Amino acid sequence: MSQWNDFLLRSSLSDTGAIPRTFGWESPDIIPAGIIPVANPGSVYTTASSYATDPGTNLTYNATNYIYVRAKNLADGANAGVVNLYYSNSDLLNYPSNWSQIGGDGGLAISAAGNGDIVTPSQGFVWPSVPPQPANFHYCLISWVKTAAHPNPPTGDSIGNLATFISQNGNWSQRNIAIVDSNSPTFVKSVNYNQGSEAATMNFSLTWTDAPVGAQVQLVARTPVNGHTINSELQTIQAPNTGFVIPQIDIPANYSSVMDINYYANGKTSTSSWNFTLNAYYFVPPSNKELTKFGQSMEAFGIGHLPIAQTNVPMRAAGEEIGPTPAVLVGSQVIKVGL
Repeated sequence: MSQWNDFLLRSSLSDTGAIPRTFGWESPDIIPAGIIPVANPGSVYTTASSYATDPGTNLTYNATNYIYVRAKNLADGANAGVVNLYYSNSDLLNYPSNWSQIGGDGGLAISAAGNGDIVTPSQGFVWPSVPPQPANFHYCLISWVKTAAHPNPPTGDSIGNLATFISQNGNWSQRNIAIVDSNSPTFVKSVNYNQGSEAATMNFSLTWTDAPVGAQVQLVARTPVNGHTINSELQTIQAPNTGFVIPQIDIPANYSSVMDINYYANGKTSTSSWNFTLNAYYFVPPSNKELTKFGQSMEAFGIGHLPIAQTNVPMRAAGEEIGPTPAVLVGSQVIKVGL
């Protein structure tokens, strides 16, 4: 375990810059502020009390919205950089080729006088006429800070490059924007999946928080894998905070699909706080000895105890579905049912 030494964009409120990085989907440092601009973001968002909270709110479709980004300087002395902000559709593996920049190509300047300073650009990012989200999908906001020490985001659609960037860099973060949608059965939530240019062994988990007991959920990929479908059996929600795993599937290079989460309420009443989380884990091949050092077990990710959902895709070997191979959490999408 090491410590990030540049501008930090947290993945969660508990993120202190430890490396390897823990993937997060609701960065408190990407701050959607809605349709009213903040006059002095440097005073509002950089206090100790503000930094300990998530002040973000929803954005408004077809209106001009304002988004702010803050960072904590973990470098030894003064530091400077350029903050960039992007949005993308809900791709589980969110390669930079999916990102569309907000606010032009130049980004916004950021600077800190010393270690520990919390700073923002002098103004926010302006997103005019926020486009409607495609049915059953949501938008993600992604930010990264370009500095002399860390000048570039990942390039290309290589899952190895993506895993390296996610696990070893603290100058980026992601925030998913909540959407509310209903569809048959009760509703369907969809996430794009694009394997990229490199074949890999992948593990998927679908978990939920504050879900109504007695409802049912199913994960289905529209495109088969090697002639088989990723199609879990309909799972009854037995407890409000649990989930299931689809383990160790060999996925070929350039595979892509839409993954649907089918939800059946069965007359059960839900709370406003519940959500689904769909995660993708990359099992690091033994040949990649450097990245192996940054891999973690399924138990370390907190899913080693979850039941295995039945699927039509052959698993790698009986009894090894949650095996000891180190993995990197390379994609996470939280589907918010409501706020």
